[in-house]
Amino acid sequence: MNFFKKIKIDYYSKLIPDLIKQKKFSDLKSIFDKIYDLDRRSALVLFRQYYIDLTNTPSKSFFGNNLIWVNSFLKEDTAIILNFLKFYFKNTSSQTISCLDYTNELIRINKSLDLKKGGFEYLVNDSYFYQYAIERDQPKGSINFLSNQVAFFESTNKKMFSAPNITKCFFYIIRDPLEVLTLSDTDGTQDNSIMQLMNLDQKPITFSQDSYSVDVFRKDWQTNVNSWTSENVIEGFNGLVINATDLENDPSAIFSDIIAHLIQVGINLNLNYQLIDEYINNQVSEKKSIKKMDLSNHKKKLLNGIIKTAQEWGYEIN
Repeated sequence: MNFFKKIKIDYYSKLIPDLIKQKKFSDLKSIFDKIYDLDRRSALVLFRQYYIDLTNTPSKSFFGNNLIWVNSFLKEDTAIILNFLKFYFKNTSSQTISCLDYTNELIRINKSLDLKKGGFEYLVNDSYFYQYAIERDQPKGSINFLSNQVAFFESTNKKMFSAPNITKCFFYIIRDPLEVLTLSDTDGTQDNSIMQLMNLDQKPITFSQDSYSVDVFRKDWQTNVNSWTSENVIEGFNGLVINATDLENDPSAIFSDIIAHLIQVGINLNLNYQLIDEYINNQVSEKKSIKKMDLSNHKKKLLNGIIKTAQEWGYEIN
């Protein structure tokens, strides 16, 4: 960093504490934008220092409020929604969008700032920092769709997965747990897929790239589902729950609901049924039945803990 940039950054940095005390959040946003334009790393490091004060700002006065989460226990289910959204925005809107993978973004940011640790405590403590960095690294005004498997969390100090002034809305795709078992069974033994579904080893999914890694705490199927479909989370973060069975049986209705939900939260879109039908006719493959696993009585007993939640969503574990 050259000498004159450093002087400017030092000057702007000294203004931040007073602006926070005076609750001049729009001025704070301007200051951080100026620092970011001078040196991205400095802006992100400063945000980590002051994130507690900044995440309590009113909606849109500091954050762009333009992150939209596409969540599911299975990562491939999020791709169904993202592929549709890419097509729809490309053909109906001049709005800039980004379709990103949250885990990849965490690793990208860690690499760019040389942050080696990516365990759960860091994900909890720095979740707002990561989401600010993602938002700020995308084109200004972009709507950013993020594929995610992390269960929604709230820590003992009231730190949540996200904040309403960061997240515009979210979608959660819920799938029959027996179908999840089939789709997760890579070795044909059933054991690994049951381990994943129930999180029996209590371990996160670890993603690594070069010397950087991130732990994704997906939790078990039931915890993941309940964390995102609770009434408080749905109301507080403008959530829409999508049943994978409904999506496969009537994609036109579900895709229409998705666009209507985006319009409801303020995205500048029109609901174009003809375009939705075009996408379904040309892009959506014919529905293929997913054969549910034939489980032994012993293995069925391992699933007893999720029977109630499964039934609430219309799924039977027999």
